[in-house]
Amino acid sequence: MVSSGSRVCGLIGWPVRHSLSPAMHNAAFAAVGFDGVYLGFEVPPERLRRAVEGAAALGFLGCNLTVPHKEAALGACGRLDPDAQRLGAVNTLTFADGTAIGHNTDGAGFLRALQLELGCDPRGAHALILGAGGVARAVVGTLVQAGAASIAVAARTPGRAEVLRESLACACGRVVPWTEAAVAAAVARADLVVSCLPPAAPPLGLAALPPRAVALDVVYDRETALLAAARRVGARAAGGLEMLVQQGALAFELWTRQAAPVDVMRAAARAALAARTAPVT
Repeated sequence: MVSSGSRVCGLIGWPVRHSLSPAMHNAAFAAVGFDGVYLGFEVPPERLRRAVEGAAALGFLGCNLTVPHKEAALGACGRLDPDAQRLGAVNTLTFADGTAIGHNTDGAGFLRALQLELGCDPRGAHALILGAGGVARAVVGTLVQAGAASIAVAARTPGRAEVLRESLACACGRVVPWTEAAVAAAVARADLVVSCLPPAAPPLGLAALPPRAVALDVVYDRETALLAAARRVGARAAGGLEMLVQQGALAFELWTRQAAPVDVMRAAARAALAARTAPVT
């Protein structure tokens, strides 16, 4: 039951109606007996700063940030934790004394998902990242820390990929031109391919995916071109649902100071996704 004393958390994005996060976090609050509610807030980019200031003023417990706000949120925070500062992107907010504090749980959530669902340790891997947005920044920064041997970034806007590589001091990194031939060559060399592209982005070069590769797509609600390519050649692959759960669990712990009921969160996310995709009878 939501009461006048319930603490409010929410997801700020544009749009957010597709998100599984409300189902996942509200199930977690109920499981641990925490008096909280998690809502979705559709905020256009030009209103992001005002939305963050309003959440702080209203005493929100915390917020998550999703597309297109993860990088822009840096300027809306009064303070940044070390991960958000290093990665140059924010996906979680806490509030203290009316100030927004930016955190990034995407990187750790990605690494947990990679290990738990795919049994992959990226140390020594030759990785290819598709995309250069906020999630890609977290993935690249995490792979640098985890000891990847090389990291190639291919993005539809090559300038963004170069900025990402430079800002993360990615000495092992290189930018791949966004052409069929160049991406295919990078795919063929990769041990690990991570797609951080939106679902509608045109796929390039995925027919070259080798069977030895491990593939992870951050999109969690459909079979993407990367997952289909992996299935065709028998490569290990996973969508982004486990990453969503793991980054959400870390955010939950920041807000509540309680251990996250990860199994509950995973089950709620899967149930919400299944309900969305079930045929109408």
